[in-house]
Amino acid sequence: MAAPARLSLSVVLGRPRAPCVYPPKGTTYAASWPGVDFIGDQRVMIDAPSQLPEHLVAASAGRRLVLHAMHSVVDWLAFALWEDGRLVRSLSLSPDSGILEGTSPFEPGQVG
Repeated sequence: MAAPARLSLSVVLGRPRAPCVYPPKGTTYAASWPGVDFIGDQRVMIDAPSQLPEHLVAASAGRRLVLHAMHSVVDWLAFALWEDGRLVRSLSLSPDSGILEGTSPFEPGQVG
């Protein structure tokens, strides 16, 4: 069995980059591998992940779209899942603000 391909963003704008998913403001990191496309951009770090702009959701037609955003300084986390353009679940929370968004039930015993 062949070893899996190593995934890395080695060069961005002609400069070597350490693996990083928090690009500077106004910069988008993008990569594509078989079965997964990745976009990293501060503009999609939104308090209500269910409000992701429609053109981004539409671009995932026929596929699964996952939004994951976090900011470690304030311990904030946001997560959302779409299946074929339909929002399945969304959660955004932080210790200071509590639950900012929770659009659908999670499994029993989980917050949201």
